[in-house]
Amino acid sequence: MISILTDKIVNRLICQNIIANDDREIYQYGLERIFTILLNLVSILILSLIFGEIFKSIVFTVSFFVLREYSGGFHARTPVKCYLLTLASVALFLLIVKLNYINVYICFILLLVSSVTIFLYSPIGSENKPLDEIEKIIYKRKTIMIWAVEICISVLSYFLNISDIYISVICSHTLTAVALISSVIVTKKLC
Repeated sequence: MISILTDKIVNRLICQNIIANDDREIYQYGLERIFTILLNLVSILILSLIFGEIFKSIVFTVSFFVLREYSGGFHARTPVKCYLLTLASVALFLLIVKLNYINVYICFILLLVSSVTIFLYSPIGSENKPLDEIEKIIYKRKTIMIWAVEICISVLSYFLNISDIYISVICSHTLTAVALISSVIVTKKLC
């Protein structure tokens, strides 16, 4: 559906001589990315409103996507599957938070397990974005830097008694660890 919409927009831009026909693919790809991101953000916002957890959802989503950008992990084969997995992950997080299943001890355990997993397995490339050796080194450093900043924010929020932040960040790191482990399992099954 998004590709149909972006195709119509690009065709109109070409017909009006706003862009060159040679640049079709670039604009098509860029618009598809923009619309996909907007669809994800609007859907996450709607879920957040339904659960009444907007702040936690924002912290969780930002923390997850920033770390995931460099850590890598499991990627769905189609945009629709990716969208559904993203929504299911956010919905599960919001449900867990809403039902108050997470306490300080669980957070500490999740922090340890996810941190070890992130350090051991990141970064992991994908079919669409394989990593060479230099990229792996750079992405590993960036992953660790982002992880460290987010953990510092979590620890500070813990001592300031702002549980919304540390719970959200630790859950996002847990989801990142799950994506990494899932990728390792899928890769081993394919070999």
